[in-house]
Amino acid sequence: MSVRRTHAKTRTGCDPCKKRHIKCDELGPPCANCQVRGLECSRAGTVAVAPPAAPAARDANNPTTPVTPKPRQSSVSSSDAKVAPTTFGSRLLELELLHRWTSDTYKTFSLAVGDDDVWQRGVPQDALKHEFLLNAIFGITALHVASTTMVTRAKTYHVASLEYQNLAITTFQAASPSLTPANHQAIFAFSILNLALAIALPYHAPRDENRSTIVENLVTMFKMLQGAASIYESSRMWMSIGPFRDLLGPPSRPFDAETLDPSVREAFARLRAANNDGYVAMCSQGSEASSFDAVVFHETNAKAITSLERAFCFFGEIGPLVSMRWLAGLDFSFVEAISRLEPVAVLVTMHWAILLDKYSGEKWWAKASGKLLVTELSMGLMQSRPEWRPAAAWVHQQVGLPALE
Repeated sequence: MSVRRTHAKTRTGCDPCKKRHIKCDELGPPCANCQVRGLECSRAGTVAVAPPAAPAARDANNPTTPVTPKPRQSSVSSSDAKVAPTTFGSRLLELELLHRWTSDTYKTFSLAVGDDDVWQRGVPQDALKHEFLLNAIFGITALHVASTTMVTRAKTYHVASLEYQNLAITTFQAASPSLTPANHQAIFAFSILNLALAIALPYHAPRDENRSTIVENLVTMFKMLQGAASIYESSRMWMSIGPFRDLLGPPSRPFDAETLDPSVREAFARLRAANNDGYVAMCSQGSEASSFDAVVFHETNAKAITSLERAFCFFGEIGPLVSMRWLAGLDFSFVEAISRLEPVAVLVTMHWAILLDKYSGEKWWAKASGKLLVTELSMGLMQSRPEWRPAAAWVHQQVGLPALE
């Protein structure tokens, strides 16, 4: 595989990017990172530039001050303990979160036609039998409340969300459940809720916390979806007659790339050209091993590109769900290439972020996720492959980011 190139460090980035230990594009203020996250962008000796103010969030669903869980040291800093004074697992908090789930949050997990009722009624009923699912519901709902409540109270729910997320994973691992007709739906729902948390946390985590970036969470997202896809395949007979039957099954008919917009077809032509460039570069290393690796490298990337082209073709019919199907169907070697920031895998993933960004308008947990992913990936890619700027610039345009200069 090609060697990851490093970039020259500079000391002229903005203060928020320095604090988060991520690379600033240095085009601001405001820079792209701060613009996407809604942060005040400033450098030492300059005046902070704030993003446009958003309308104040309504808090009608939370008329009283919540009773919140006591944070555990493994999840939150000592300062968080001051905003969460009560014992973990407060009945009042959990009643509030369960009510919020059944009245509002469940709607944001309706991914296919006809699955509203299972998220509102079936999943909570399964959660009464499986503690790991109940904790996952509390975790994602607490983050949903945090995203819609007043800033002064949001951190309380952030703490609760992280606590319940940790508890959900711990209880799931402790249960080590085998897939059965009785629990397959609960385990599947658990995987989807954890996927949503992995997508949402980089944007919705407290801004004074050095949380992981969405690129770092991408492998986690892949594992969650792979787990869901594996559960789907293992229990296909049971799920084929259930409400989740349309969630992950890809269209069986062939697709016609000629139906795509000309600009999209041109974008995929650029992706295939980039993959060919990467193949030639690896073959030029001369050894037999590098030639074999180059073939595997090229075929894996080609498969991911063709699968993504299929997703673009079926977007008009299926909607943003196709972005999840693409991620679920990837070879793990491709995801490993993403984690190593291999240039071809990075460029392909940036194009997938266009589909992920389509969720932003209808799913709170995907808000700005596509933009964040493109921003974080493109800065490094422009350092290592400046000749691919037209491809990256097209992606920026598609997700509504400032044009690359």
